[in-house]
Amino acid sequence: MASTRAAYRGLLRATKEAFRGDPSMLEAARNEARQKFEANRHLVDPQQIQQEQRDAWEAASFVRDCIAQAKLNERGNYELHVKPQHVDGVAESTIQTTEGEGEERPGESTRPSNH
Repeated sequence: MASTRAAYRGLLRATKEAFRGDPSMLEAARNEARQKFEANRHLVDPQQIQQEQRDAWEAASFVRDCIAQAKLNERGNYELHVKPQHVDGVAESTIQTTEGEGEERPGESTRPSNH
């Protein structure tokens, strides 16, 4: 298993990428990671250490793959900056409008059929 230091650095790299351009969120995420690692510094059981390392890698993966930044544009709207890893699996998901109507699944269309 990779070292604890490698897991920590992987998590910091993921936060750096996810929160680029947002210094307050970057600092908060890094502080949270640091606190979690410091809280587990006393662990000596190899199984517990490995579990914490796996948790750190999973957190890094979540941050990298599931967090997308939205930025306020000049029109006063937020624009979502989506990367390819954010849309993996979207084709399998169900998309609903905010009212819950207009549900459409992949391969289906809300357009009337000519059959």
